[in-house]
Amino acid sequence: PDHTARLPHTVVLKKQEVFHGRVLVDGAPSSPATVDGVPTDENGWFDIALAHENHNLALVQALGAVPLLVGNIDGASAPEVVQLERRTETSNSEIDVFGVGISLSVSIGSTGRHEVAEVFPGGPADGLLLPGDAILEVDGIPAGSVRSVATLLLGWREDVVVVKAKWSVLPARMVRLQRRRIRVDAKRDLGRFGAMQSLLSQAARA
Repeated sequence: PDHTARLPHTVVLKKQEVFHGRVLVDGAPSSPATVDGVPTDENGWFDIALAHENHNLALVQALGAVPLLVGNIDGASAPEVVQLERRTETSNSEIDVFGVGISLSVSIGSTGRHEVAEVFPGGPADGLLLPGDAILEVDGIPAGSVRSVATLLLGWREDVVVVKAKWSVLPARMVRLQRRRIRVDAKRDLGRFGAMQSLLSQAARA
């Protein structure tokens, strides 16, 4: 008899956690609202599965509010409330991020390092990182793709992220940066935030 179907085999299951929370706009529930494209209920509550391979990026949107791109969420520390701010400008392409105020590029040559292309004036990294700094690690995680580094730098609150950076022939240094809520123009800044282009494009069309 054929016992092939009974041979031992391995099934790989991806770890998933549920992000449970509520979307508020200026402190009040807003409907309709979406988190990573999933609609909330009429009171702003939601439950979505987190995708760890994407560093848990999620775009939070609500009618009449500035969208917020959050990252590095996990089931243990996820915010119970995601606060959006009412849109006051005429532009519909604004978006908020909790970031450090830099853009990234890949250096030309055999090293292929991830380098700081621009430091936004007045941002958290201003005076701490320099254009040309190579990003080697983010919170102890070695730099991978540009998308990976860019998303690791994002957060969901004003907390600290530690970056290992190296400029030219100088020794590598550890830099502590305070994430801050930063408002950008999704259409204008697509180049700066190329690693999140698809999500920013979605926000720009909203």
